[in-house]
Amino acid sequence: MESLARAPELIDVEISRPPIQSTPRAAPASTLSVAAAQYADLFLKFRHARVAPAKAPVPDDLKRRVRDIKGGIYFLNAAHAGICETSASAWFEATEPPDHGF
Repeated sequence: MESLARAPELIDVEISRPPIQSTPRAAPASTLSVAAAQYADLFLKFRHARVAPAKAPVPDDLKRRVRDIKGGIYFLNAAHAGICETSASAWFEATEPPDHGF
């Protein structure tokens, strides 16, 4: 499934980078950016929603979980998808990273 070779030596380089500062979103200037802003605003209310108390019904078998995720990606006709560990430096400077690493 992966078509690009992994470069583990880049992980330390990326992790050592400082977090970047968040910049305000520019006013939409085109029809596409207006539509994108409307969708972003639509989902913004879910950004800090309360976490569900129960675990989602996902399989414990990781191979089965991967197969389910890939199936969802194909169904959504997504061009790219990735699941990986996320370092604290990947978050904006003033953002508190979540208590999980993915």
